[in-house]
Amino acid sequence: NYSYNNYAYGGGAVFVAGNTSKELAAKFTMNGGTISNCTSTTHGGGIKSQGIVEMHGGTITDCHCTIASHKQNFGGGVHLFHKAKFTMTGGTISNCTASSGGGVMVWGDAYNGKPTFIMDGDPATTKITGCRVEKGNGNGGAVYVQGSTFNFKNGTLSGNKAWRYGGAININETAFLTLEGNCIIRDNVAGAGGGISQEAGGCVIDINSDGVLIEGNSAIFVQENKDKLESTKTACGQGGGILLEKGEFSMSAGIIQKNYASLNGGGVSCYVSRIPGNIIATIEGGEIFRNEAGISGGGIDLYADKERGDYGKN
Repeated sequence: NYSYNNYAYGGGAVFVAGNTSKELAAKFTMNGGTISNCTSTTHGGGIKSQGIVEMHGGTITDCHCTIASHKQNFGGGVHLFHKAKFTMTGGTISNCTASSGGGVMVWGDAYNGKPTFIMDGDPATTKITGCRVEKGNGNGGAVYVQGSTFNFKNGTLSGNKAWRYGGAININETAFLTLEGNCIIRDNVAGAGGGISQEAGGCVIDINSDGVLIEGNSAIFVQENKDKLESTKTACGQGGGILLEKGEFSMSAGIIQKNYASLNGGGVSCYVSRIPGNIIATIEGGEIFRNEAGISGGGIDLYADKERGDYGKN
């Protein structure tokens, strides 16, 4: 067990090194035990990795990036960069905080490389829950993916919170997100995109399994940051289940139900006014039902306009 550790640069408990030029990397395997109450003032309150991390069991809990005013504190539980690969087949990441990526940050770019996060375990025992982003950028309560890949095969993201975008997942800058097994995204809250937010920049979301359930998520003013939401012109109240701002979205299976948006798009919101560009949304299967919006588009809302009706439900 690792408890009450701190490392200023990153990796409050564990740092996993890698060599991007020679494709060499260290490896850390977690089969059980606990990483708890660890902190970093920059990235990776629990683990920071540019190598290989495998989590088959155990718990990462109450790990934090501690300078609340800093916008670049990423990955309260785990921070991945360069060509890191994190495979989570069991265990729990819980109650971790950062300015973005409260549970896991997957950060990549063309110069340093693009890491990968694979979540593939029993949804009852493979979970990211109760993680939060409440300061700074405020995106991705459970997982933030930038210029990288999150392959969500099996697992649960529940009870996470972001004051801005993506209560469970926020993707940005040519990121790829696939949901292809028994994936549960439930009871997450954000200012916009209660379940998933596709923020900008050529991102791709693909939902292709009957086992995908996006349920009970909310896009509302996160009250303690109401002034910030308004001042940053966030698409607050849009997309209870999913918010799309720019990029591609495809859905051939799965269920989006019982989500709520205080303004538009209880199930899915396609909101393009903040960021110029196009959304290509293709829905060929699955079900979107019993979602609710305060103004319009209980199921799906296309483009946000202030001149709406007074209520939306599906």
